[in-house]
Amino acid sequence: MLRLLIILMIAITYGSQAGVVYKKVMPDGSVKYSDKPFLGSKPVLIKDRSTRNNKKQTVSRSLSTSKSLIDDKEKTKSKVRPAITINSPAHGDTIRDNNGNFTIVVQPTIDKKAQYKIQLFLNNKPHGKPSQSTVYNIKNHDRGEVKIKAQLQSSSGQILATSKEAIIYLHRVSVIKAK
Repeated sequence: MLRLLIILMIAITYGSQAGVVYKKVMPDGSVKYSDKPFLGSKPVLIKDRSTRNNKKQTVSRSLSTSKSLIDDKEKTKSKVRPAITINSPAHGDTIRDNNGNFTIVVQPTIDKKAQYKIQLFLNNKPHGKPSQSTVYNIKNHDRGEVKIKAQLQSSSGQILATSKEAIIYLHRVSVIKAK
């Protein structure tokens, strides 16, 4: 890549006539130049400059533009937008458990190097303390509608992402004592 840019710079600097160079931005963000057209390339007109100083400025500008395209691509690759989803139970599920037990599985999407915690909410109330656990075993929960939500937090407690709320229905046997 660098070798190609140097060749392009030399061609522009020492070329005495106006000309055309063919350019293509590759899927990985690299830029390919050629003096001959190739598949997917676009022509770039190189104007004849009367002074050497102007030619250097043009090359310098195109080099900085190429570098900024590469930098933007690298920034996009390295940054993962934090998100969290509730994988199980699914929204609208009905769970039948006479003991009121069920399991919640969440999935965070975050940069692997990032430190994070997950806060689980049941019926809009925090359930336990934030932790890195992605599986929660809920025991002896009251029957009825249960609203589940999860928050992805930084190690300092800043909220990075919140899941969509999932509503499930927990059924338990009711024992009515005769009087």
